[in-house]
Amino acid sequence: METKSIKEKLRAWLPGDPRYYQIAVLSSPLIYGIGWLSFDIGWPQVAIALK
Repeated sequence: METKSIKEKLRAWLPGDPRYYQIAVLSSPLIYGIGWLSFDIGWPQVAIALK
């Protein structure tokens, strides 16, 4: 029976491209600001800003 460490499983699951990590990190404050801090901006404005 082959056992893989958590690090190996995570490395296989996540893509090797660092752009995915960058997108996740940069979109987190936007989602946090809209969802929890109730910034006065709507989802259509977010979509236009990200385009």
